[in-house]
Amino acid sequence: MLDRSEGFGERLLGVLLDRAHEMPPQLIAPLIAEEVARVGGRDVSILLQDYAQLVLVPLSGRRLLVGEPEPIDDSPAGRAFLHAATVEMPQSDGVRMYLPLLDGRA
Repeated sequence: MLDRSEGFGERLLGVLLDRAHEMPPQLIAPLIAEEVARVGGRDVSILLQDYAQLVLVPLSGRRLLVGEPEPIDDSPAGRAFLHAATVEMPQSDGVRMYLPLLDGRA
């Protein structure tokens, strides 16, 4: 069983952000997919806030699953984004985790 505790998520995000700090978003995708696969994850999506700040739009890129935009105010992805917290949603084949990627830069 994988450790999906908050400490684990924070460590994973820390590693990703350290490695990707200055990379453009389209180059971060393979890095994130690689790290998530390394810990047993699959079906990686990266969602970016749109200019109107209404939806989270999937970033396309190598090894990324691209779905539909998700509303910020009414979705698990939106809750993770708004509260800067991990949101877990049980699925029939595992757990879908929404992890906010925040780098803390001003």
